[in-house]
Amino acid sequence: MKKLTIYQSEVAKWKDSQYQDYASETIYGKRLRLRINMEGNYIVSHGEEVLYCGYSTVSAVRAFNLCEKP
Repeated sequence: MKKLTIYQSEVAKWKDSQYQDYASETIYGKRLRLRINMEGNYIVSHGEEVLYCGYSTVSAVRAFNLCEKP
């Protein structure tokens, strides 16, 4: 599995417009995204499925890297 180095991307908006994208890529036709909001809450999602939601940077990056990639 290839590990992804996280770089801050351009500001992108999510459902409630409070989140900024830190990393995103397309996996199996769906967007895999790592986002953070102003309160320090991370969300990792693949399409509509939420893989992680919480305040741990380590857990958020782990969820992003462990998503099954081709």
